[in-house]
Amino acid sequence: YIRYHRLLKNANASYDGLIDHLVQKHSESLQALHLFNGFIKKKTFVTMCRGLPHLRELTFAGNWSIMWVFNRYISHMEWLRQVEIEIRNLSRRERLLRTPSETEAIEFMKGCPCLALLKINKVVYEKDVSFSETGEPTYRVVVHEPSSRSRR
Repeated sequence: YIRYHRLLKNANASYDGLIDHLVQKHSESLQALHLFNGFIKKKTFVTMCRGLPHLRELTFAGNWSIMWVFNRYISHMEWLRQVEIEIRNLSRRERLLRTPSETEAIEFMKGCPCLALLKINKVVYEKDVSFSETGEPTYRVVVHEPSSRSRR
């Protein structure tokens, strides 16, 4: 269980070395990685997904490009239950425009069977899966928006 908390947001800090170390030394045992405001690049995210398959909880910051590859690589983490991402380097307007819809959130979450909770910029998406009579899964999400007071 790794928990790292930094009070100041700093998109310039590199966590590549830390992630490489965790992949090399703790790939079979690490179950939770909370970097909080720790910024990771898309390449580091891909390395983490491939090399830490037993993670159950993940918290980090990154830029929007991570969301382009999220579904493809999150499938490597079959035990992952909860992901919290703070998307950085967006203007306030871009933040509003890039807040995933329910349909987009479902697509992000489909790639990982155990992923039940996805939090992107304080908006929480909870996955609900039901099965038809033929056994086909049907996905939906319940969205919990932060109150306007907590967005500031």
